[in-house]
Amino acid sequence: MASGEEQPLSGAELESRAKSPTIVPGGAKKRIILVRHAESTENVKIGEFKTGWDRLSSLEGLPSASEMWAGMRLLEFDTDSELSALGKRQLDDQCARMAESSFIKTAGIELVVHSPLRRARETCDAVFGSITSGEGAVPKLVNHDLRECKPMEHMYTAPFQARIDRFAQWLAMRDETTIALVGHGQHFKRMLKLEHKFYNVDVWEGVFSSTQQKFVGEPTQLFRTPLARASEAKT
Repeated sequence: MASGEEQPLSGAELESRAKSPTIVPGGAKKRIILVRHAESTENVKIGEFKTGWDRLSSLEGLPSASEMWAGMRLLEFDTDSELSALGKRQLDDQCARMAESSFIKTAGIELVVHSPLRRARETCDAVFGSITSGEGAVPKLVNHDLRECKPMEHMYTAPFQARIDRFAQWLAMRDETTIALVGHGQHFKRMLKLEHKFYNVDVWEGVFSSTQQKFVGEPTQLFRTPLARASEAKT
């Protein structure tokens, strides 16, 4: 196993940990900073496909060749896509906004956790790199249960929900009370029971109940770059 990478606990391990009085050592509630990754090439493909589908559905004409190709590319399962050109600009802009308030260095973050997918890892390194490296670095972990919904899981959601439930159990067991998560739109949407996804590279704050193993109350938006596409959050 790679350094800093955590695998999901087995059912037996979760049951054993759940019986331990130290399941919520840091208190019943945790402050969670949630960051969605910047725009990826997969987001671009999905947007092109949706545009073509909407055009076809409204009888405004046939999809373009690029829109059709985007749809065909979406048939590739479990795509680990990189950031798009716009995504990189979004990330630069968001990091500059956050630096102005010194948010990352003053938020009291005790742990940073990110999805294993490339777009989340690159976003995590850019946003939290200043506190996860060097002397006194904040620990950074990879958790595979934070990865995005796979194409087939849009139709058969049980495995995706099981992954979210495992992640909530894992989060409840952590000692830290202020944790930053870098993940994905559909995952955060389902975990927080939202109507829409976060915008790309949005930064939100929520309260997680370790005793209930779920987020409670409404999350609060902290930072948003104007370079993010509003339409993408509705796909």
